[in-house]
Amino acid sequence: MFLVCSSTMCCSDGRSDNELITSPKLSIVLPTYNVEKYIARCIRSILNLSFSDYEVIFVNDGSTDKTSKVFESQRPDSRFRMITTKNQGSGPARNCGLRAAAGEYVYFMDPDDELIGDPFIRSLSLMDQKKLDLLFFGYIQKDMNDGSETSCTMPEEMFSADSEEFRTRLLKSVCNNMSANSVWNKIIRKSYLTENGLLFPKMRAGQDAVFSWELYRNMKRSAAIKDIGYRYSLNRPGSVRSSYRADRFFNDMKAVNAVKQDISAWGLNELYKNLYVRFGVYVVREEIRNQMQGNCINSKVILKSGLYKSLENVSLNNLSWKNRIKLLLVKLSAHGFYKPITLLLK
Repeated sequence: MFLVCSSTMCCSDGRSDNELITSPKLSIVLPTYNVEKYIARCIRSILNLSFSDYEVIFVNDGSTDKTSKVFESQRPDSRFRMITTKNQGSGPARNCGLRAAAGEYVYFMDPDDELIGDPFIRSLSLMDQKKLDLLFFGYIQKDMNDGSETSCTMPEEMFSADSEEFRTRLLKSVCNNMSANSVWNKIIRKSYLTENGLLFPKMRAGQDAVFSWELYRNMKRSAAIKDIGYRYSLNRPGSVRSSYRADRFFNDMKAVNAVKQDISAWGLNELYKNLYVRFGVYVVREEIRNQMQGNCINSKVILKSGLYKSLENVSLNNLSWKNRIKLLLVKLSAHGFYKPITLLLK
């Protein structure tokens, strides 16, 4: 079943009149745009779970391919539904799904990725037992260019009971071992989002990072576990990150500023200094790749940014050898030496 929603501000919940509203344990929300090739695999990965107390809300963000038809052909039961909106980006689409969600917990997944293992049974049990508002789990990153896979997970399980413990220990370890800016490696208590008025910003890129760091701002009770439950597709052709966008750098800068704002407000600049450098290198690298995809290399926008100037002043002695090389390549590329970028983008 899929229903049309003309506005993300008042979207239907995607149910037909004869489908009863229930309160599942978990709402899985997926912003969906032109993923006809991947949606069947995504649905199968959800059906493979032993855990079954869920609802799955696909928000069709104005797809122009056969995404909705494939969904209807693959829809197994009434737990799966689709809401159709005009195209506004994944942030507003997730907000639409969040408003329609009836679960106690919310999980934001991407429809071109897949769940692996059985991540929810133990995670939700821990969240119930310890009254957690947030839980991170591990994932596998698959590079679609060469098929290589990298496991990203915690070296040990960690829990936090107050904001200081979350900021100085748990989140710092997450930043060192996996992505803190993504949403598909975390489960969130829905009431925490509602009580704190948290929604995704209307941005075409960087919205996950901005949302995540707003989520962290007042976080206390959380956990990060070693279990791996997700396979993320990196460099998928046609994805937002693999397509040219003129506004990408400015959106990514909003994400950088969100990170910097929280870290500065916490008084933890020294503790997180390497994170800021890594994130800055990533943003500059992504913008250079973005411009190459658009065949419009113009380093002025990068060189004039406060972000690049701050990277210019970073001492290499504070970085790992890997990040030293990345930073040097970024500096060369931003100044017009584009050949090193082929190494940087691998």
